[in-house]
Amino acid sequence: MRVCLAALLVLLFPAFVQPQMQDSLSGTITPRELAEARNPLPPVELSGDPGVKDFDLRAESKSLWKQVAQAYHIDIVFETDYQAVHAGQPLQFQVNGMDCRGALQALEIVTDSFAVPVGPRQIFIARDTPQKRMEYEHQTAVVVPIPETVTPQEVQEVANAVRSTMEIRRLVVDAQRRLILVRDSASKVLPARRMIEDLMRPRAQVAIELNLLSTDHSTSLNYGVQLPTSFPLVSFGTHAANIVRSIPQGFTNFFGFGGGRSFIGIGVTDASLFAAATENDTKSLYAAQMVAVDGQAATLKVGQKYPITTASYIGQTSGTSGQVYTPPPTIEFEDLGLNVKITPYVHGDQSVSLDIEASFELLTGKTSNAIPVIGERKFQSRIDVKPGQWAVIAGMLTESDALNIQGIAGLASIPVAGNLFRTNDRERDRSEALIVLKPHIVYPPVEAAASEIWVGTETRPRTLL
Repeated sequence: MRVCLAALLVLLFPAFVQPQMQDSLSGTITPRELAEARNPLPPVELSGDPGVKDFDLRAESKSLWKQVAQAYHIDIVFETDYQAVHAGQPLQFQVNGMDCRGALQALEIVTDSFAVPVGPRQIFIARDTPQKRMEYEHQTAVVVPIPETVTPQEVQEVANAVRSTMEIRRLVVDAQRRLILVRDSASKVLPARRMIEDLMRPRAQVAIELNLLSTDHSTSLNYGVQLPTSFPLVSFGTHAANIVRSIPQGFTNFFGFGGGRSFIGIGVTDASLFAAATENDTKSLYAAQMVAVDGQAATLKVGQKYPITTASYIGQTSGTSGQVYTPPPTIEFEDLGLNVKITPYVHGDQSVSLDIEASFELLTGKTSNAIPVIGERKFQSRIDVKPGQWAVIAGMLTESDALNIQGIAGLASIPVAGNLFRTNDRERDRSEALIVLKPHIVYPPVEAAASEIWVGTETRPRTLL
């Protein structure tokens, strides 16, 4: 059976996996298992005569094994009760251009047997049954390190896929040590290790430069003529004492007319001409750089936590002691500043897709019921950017123009001359926000071809010779 990353089929079609294979593989690798896996005995490698040979033989199973092994100068040892399926019947074995390993593996299929290397020039032959393979085939254990960029969920999916494909008897994912232990026959363990390494290849990494630019410009202009809007009428009479009691507060000058008991005064105040101007400019720049792994989100927070009182209590008397109990207020901390969450997807070395969630929160200077009002600017989208190029992902412009007029009704609205009877208050505000970024691929994606692994069939795994 030819397996070309067959574990991908299990990842894409989990319905084909048996229910018992979906259990979590998390566990702890014992010190003994770890020592055995880190110090494995080297597998015996068969070293028959080099070169290719042709065979056209017809004989019983044992005779075929002896003739083929003798051609490559290899010794054979049969199990004590070795009995081939076709005992007593001659078998036809005809192959051309076969090296030592190819000829022996072909002979395994013809005779329904399997060979186990015992030494460089000696093999052990047994009947090919599950029980015989468990009894005679070499058992081994290996540990595969888990890269730091692979998430625990991905490790579980890879482990389930490999165990289902290769039918591994023991496979443990040790999340604490970040190791995967595979223990079974050598014909299954070695291909399983290659599959795990292929499925957990290092991912591409992207460095992202992110800038948030914010400018605020405000102007205020106040000008006009301030005239009196009230004219009190006071009767002074003939007694000086009445003068003190009758003068309204804020008036010191009066225009008087009449005489005797009808002496009356009209209060007047001074008019004023004024003009005042203010201008305020604010610029802020948040510059940040973050590194993210292909397909995994990276989060950046730059700012401070601002305490906001959301509830407070009025002290009350406790019993007859007269003591006042004041519970502490309820305070919530609000994140102010820049919050960014970016998930990159690398497409070769020509393009990078970015899932972006960016927000910028700040105090507006206003309050509502004594609670500060917080302004928020938020952006969420997905874009494609070329590496090394700046891209504007969001921008916002806010402008406001307000004019407030106060004066004497009617007179204040007269063109040109109305300026002598009113005050003018003009305020203009302009705010701009811009979010720009530039990605760099610091670790390119691995463009290696998928491995091809020959493992035999489900009932007849390919032995390692």
